[in-house]
Amino acid sequence: IARLVGLDPLHPSWRPEGLAWRILPLLAEMVEEGDTPRFGEACADARARQALAAGLADRFDPYLCFRPEMIAAWDRGRTWPPLPDSGREDEAWQRKLWRHLTRGLADHPHPAARLRDLVARVRAPWTATRSTRTGSSFSTLSSRPTG
Repeated sequence: IARLVGLDPLHPSWRPEGLAWRILPLLAEMVEEGDTPRFGEACADARARQALAAGLADRFDPYLCFRPEMIAAWDRGRTWPPLPDSGREDEAWQRKLWRHLTRGLADHPHPAARLRDLVARVRAPWTATRSTRTGSSFSTLSSRPTG
């Protein structure tokens, strides 16, 4: 469908493997800044950092497909209101990590942004057609036989 409405192919940086490689250098930065004290132990060596980066990428991947509203809020630098208070601490570092991930990829929209664009493109002809009609001039099929 995306190709039919003119969307470019998904950039490899938004696939889990690409996300993991982009997350990897950000982990040390986030630990140094004290954003996630829990990551200190998890980032003790290169192998542990790679495993954590892969795990985080695997977490972000479903967010992109199943939580596009949350990703949209993060894109705007906001919290996601439906999240319970117990998840706010984790959301804070995830949102910050997300903002770091999106830097430099403005020309390559992530899947949630692509979904918004796809929906807008699919709705556009319907909205344009609907707005040009006046009254109730929609034609319907009748179940009565003619003649």
